[in-house]
Amino acid sequence: MITVPACAHCNNGATAQDEQFRLYLAATTAYVNDDATKVWIEQAMRTLIQNQRIKRELFGNLPTGGEPVVRPDGQIGVPIHWPARFYVPVLERMTRGLYYHHQKRVLGSAAECEVQMLSALPEPFHELTDPWPGGQVGGDVFTYRFGIVDDLRSFWIFQFYRAHWATVETFPKGAGRVPQ
Repeated sequence: MITVPACAHCNNGATAQDEQFRLYLAATTAYVNDDATKVWIEQAMRTLIQNQRIKRELFGNLPTGGEPVVRPDGQIGVPIHWPARFYVPVLERMTRGLYYHHQKRVLGSAAECEVQMLSALPEPFHELTDPWPGGQVGGDVFTYRFGIVDDLRSFWIFQFYRAHWATVETFPKGAGRVPQ
């Protein structure tokens, strides 16, 4: 585990968001590999059994009919709508924590984060980011790479269970993202 100093809100106030994030992550990556399947069966299913509100919300986010689809990685699954309120804040906190872990500086309120959920990492990103520094937690359960441009501008690539990707760009508040 990577630990960093955190304010009371980030340390204690986000437990429900973290639980929802883990549940949706488990649901969207279940059965793609042994690690993801274990989390789905041993943790997420227990949460669904114990918390009917979360269960209703998760299953309410399945598309009508719940027809299986073939994912870009070739796996078959049922698409689930993952509400941004359970995704964006968690990845922002992770990014801010990892930024501090690597830079020993706080991004603070001077920086904004732009979070993107990806079903796969675009091929050019692999080659472009291969030399970037990074890290992992739990073997390859969670891996990341990052590029730091300056004090507030950075770009992060996260991979969960070798099956779910996200990017987070940080930039000065009000300055906007770097043009694509």
